[in-house]
Amino acid sequence: MSEEVKNENVEVENKGETKNRKFRRRTLFVLIVLAIFVISAFIICRADYLETLEIGEEYSKVFMQNMKYKRNIAILNFIFVFSIAYITNGFIKKGLRKFFEEEKKEMPKLPNKSLAFVMALVTSLVVSNMFLQKVILFVNASQFGIQDPIYNMDVGFYMFSMPLIGQLLYYGVTFFIILTIYIAIYYIVVFNKFFDGIDRKNS
Repeated sequence: MSEEVKNENVEVENKGETKNRKFRRRTLFVLIVLAIFVISAFIICRADYLETLEIGEEYSKVFMQNMKYKRNIAILNFIFVFSIAYITNGFIKKGLRKFFEEEKKEMPKLPNKSLAFVMALVTSLVVSNMFLQKVILFVNASQFGIQDPIYNMDVGFYMFSMPLIGQLLYYGVTFFIILTIYIAIYYIVVFNKFFDGIDRKNS
């Protein structure tokens, strides 16, 4: 009995050490991505600022205003992407649980928050630059008092609001496609790592 207890204790300790290693790896990965994000954001910000100074110091206020827009865009995108990725990972885990139960295997702790955080961080850097000009146009929209003959919409709508609406639609479609690919890759990686790949029974 004592040997069995010792073996069980060793197994528990090994599992604990494995979980700690995985947690440390994920934390390190997130920190590396965060560091890359901060450095990239600083370089882009610094380059934009120097470019603005070359035009004239009086445009520094415009630069600061643009930075506020970029910050707000990045924050909104981060919240949106993190929420969607976190919820999606939760559904993926639920879908995978039945396969582990069928194979009578213990379901490992699959990454969720770390993946969602990295996805949100990376996309925020890209999206903040992608949406900046469209948001500036939208915020500074004005009416021309001239309506188009078909839809009776003011011409200002097509010049100031329509570009942002089009960008949002493009973003939504692209995000949905990337999310679908991400789900497929997640399943493929899990099946190849914890099972014998994907066969017809799994599909």
